This record gives sequence, structure tokens and C-alpha cells, in this order.
Amino acid sequence: MRRRKFIGRALGGGAIIGGTSNLGVTSYSYAEQKRQAVKVQENGKYEILLKGGHVIDPANNINGIMDVAVAEGKIARVEKNIPARDAKRTIDVSDLYVTPGLLDIHLHCFHSRPRYIIADDHCFPSGVTTCCDAGSAGADSFEDFIEIIESARTRILIFLNISSAQGTPKADRDNPTFFDILLAVETAKKYSDIIIG
Repeated sequence: MRRRKFIGRALGGGAIIGGTSNLGVTSYSYAEQKRQAVKVQENGKYEILLKGGHVIDPANNINGIMDVAVAEGKIARVEKNIPARDAKRTIDVSDLYVTPGLLDIHLHCFHSRPRYIIADDHCFPSGVTTCCDAGSAGADSFEDFIEIIESARTRILIFLNISSAQGTPKADRDNPTFFDILLAVETAKKYSDIIIG
């Protein structure tokens, strides 16, 4: 399973970063406006240097103006005034927030169904890099959901629906007649890396 991919637009119009092995870039109009603020050079021990952003990282007790250096797809250094000469690509993020990706704990992104959202379209513009789908699929339809989960850049975790009456009126989904507990348990065990409840 892919890990979170970072760098997108955070709440309030910021940038997001994270220490993962797969660094991805989400395009957004604000980034296009700042393209002239990107400096590229051939040498440097970091692939990317985010200069002057307001870093909010509760896990490391950071809340202030810092530079963030990325090497081999991971956060390599976070401190004030990292020299631009140390990076192949330097991006001025001085008016942006920089934070690890956020988590959305309730959405419905089995988007082959009516009224459900596309996780990447909904999450990245809000600074969300991991989401939890709250029961869009049951064990009987979960195999169809796998392709969406694997193709998304957003990390999608699943709360499996215990009902086998997917795509029917809510009254049917709440009817114990349609519950298939054994199949739900079997499916949850098979996909324990992404089914979390």
C-alpha cells in the first residue's frame, strides 16, 4: 500500500509537506502564481527546499517560520535559514503554511456510486492526505472499491459496511436481514492494511 503523498494546498492557502517515501505534488492556481519564486540548480544535497514558510508540526512542537528540506522523498531537515545552495530546487513559501498532511475521518469516496466524491479532488485542496471512507462499501462490493483506492493519490482507509445491501435505500442497509458478518470479517482480515473498522 502506498504511503501518504504530500505537498498540496493547505487550509488557508498553504503548502503541505510530509516525511514519506513517495513525495507527490498537487497543482493549484496559487502555485502557478508563485512559479517565478522557484529557483533550480544542478547541485545540492536536497531535492527540494521550502523557504520561509510558517511550519505547523505539533508532533515536533514546531509553530513558526522555518525552512524545510526534502531528500530522497523524506523530510531531511527543518530549521531556520537552510542555505539555498544546499538544494537543487528552492521554493519561496514565505506566505504559506507548511504542515504534515491532514486526516479526514469521515467521507464517502466510492465514487462509482451516485453522490460520492473523488478523494483526490476533495482532499488535496484542503490539505488532507489521508481519509477514512465511512462505509461506502460492504464486503460484497469491496473488490470493486479496491481499484479506486489503489489509483488514488490520497491514502484511503476503510470502515467496512456490515450490510450487503449496497446501492439500496438506507432502510435496507439498516435491516439486519442484509448483514453478512462472516463475509465482513473475512474481507477485513484479507485487507487488514486498509480496512480499519
